[in-house]
Amino acid sequence: IGAYTYNTRSNVKDPYYFEKMSLIKMSESIALNQKKIRSIVVNPGYMATDRIKNKNLNEALLSPDYVAEIVYFLANQPKNVLIPEIKIIPWIGN
Repeated sequence: IGAYTYNTRSNVKDPYYFEKMSLIKMSESIALNQKKIRSIVVNPGYMATDRIKNKNLNEALLSPDYVAEIVYFLANQPKNVLIPEIKIIPWIGN
């Protein structure tokens, strides 16, 4: 699991940024070099977890159960299908 915020330039001094970028690059390497392993990076936006529990984002939080459903969907694709990366962001629409 990556993080949607990994690609924002304001985070470049944050160790969390480097951790997530390393994860993504490692996954890309696995996807390109391994024939029997599928590697998928899931980058969710803000999720309803203890880490951001105190932020005022109640309307803009993703459910961990919903993200788990997406991971399940990705893992159950046919063997000849690879979705190497997906970004899931909360959206407050009409």
